[in-house]
Amino acid sequence: MRLLLHHVRGPTSFEDLRTHEGHVCGTYREACLLYGLLEDDEHWNLTLEDAAATKHPKQMRQLFAIMLQTCEMSNPAVLWDNHKEGLSEDIHYRVQCEKPDMEVLYNNDILNEALLNEGAALSTEMTRETNYNSEELAAFVAANQPKMVHDQATAFNIIMASIEEEHGGLFFLDAPGGTVVLSGDFRQTLPVITRGTRADEVNACIKTSQLWQRTKRLILSTNIRVQLHGGESAGQFANQLLQVGNGQILPSSDDQIKLPFGQMIGTENDLIMKVFPNFTQHFTSTAWLCERTILAPKNEAVNNINHKLLDAQPGRSMKYKSVDTVPDDDQVVNYPAEFLNSLDPPGMPPHNL
Repeated sequence: MRLLLHHVRGPTSFEDLRTHEGHVCGTYREACLLYGLLEDDEHWNLTLEDAAATKHPKQMRQLFAIMLQTCEMSNPAVLWDNHKEGLSEDIHYRVQCEKPDMEVLYNNDILNEALLNEGAALSTEMTRETNYNSEELAAFVAANQPKMVHDQATAFNIIMASIEEEHGGLFFLDAPGGTVVLSGDFRQTLPVITRGTRADEVNACIKTSQLWQRTKRLILSTNIRVQLHGGESAGQFANQLLQVGNGQILPSSDDQIKLPFGQMIGTENDLIMKVFPNFTQHFTSTAWLCERTILAPKNEAVNNINHKLLDAQPGRSMKYKSVDTVPDDDQVVNYPAEFLNSLDPPGMPPHNL
């Protein structure tokens, strides 16, 4: 509707908004297609035509299944109608061989079998979820159910009762630290919106979904690490961490939150000396290094700390630089080597190693 409102001049009704050259469309999507506002499926149609000429029908069905999963086709039903005979040609041939004394036409049984084969390609997730050993699972439940803490047992019993009584439902496990069951922690798992504001992230949260009103919320509040290992300090730390996440510790006048745990370090060098004391004497010890780490919110800070520690190592330093090129010669002017060298994408080593 939004697209049509931008392109249809002076509509007087919703029906007028769906009208294209005198034809009243059944849906806004159909009207957008007739106005040419949506991408058509011609390139997907050509893809299937090429596949029909060079590939086996089973491979065509697999291709069509992938297109349904990953590609934004405007009208997949029309594509199916255009290529259903090519997609089911092997099934038709098999049936014809089974009945050589009669002419077999492309009927619903043949086409439905082709669709079921497509469905098999689409049901990988379903197959994985249902592919388990019932006896092993029952033994696992019997062995671990008694180990559940109170809130875990409560959530387990509620969900299992919904399944066994065939009530269905949508459940959300509010589990700090980590029939459809969702789980997460609103203190940590807000969606990431590229170049989005805080309001954009909140609007994209599941709590703004219409499904949230029908979701039953189950809360897991027992800290398993504290439960297993005990320790008063560990329990105190867990409670204080929850207070920070729940917003119960208010910021000071300078809009900063003073954490009730941990230590304050004045400078980056002080932090390095605190975590890696006498670094030059122990940097060859793998066990010593594995006991220490410094986390930072940005890769830039991590790289700076790494550079300082590497510079502190005795011996001669070596520099290795990457070779960055543009595969398309026509784009060399737009992407000079200096610009490529300055990029630092996640998961890739820096230009100057």
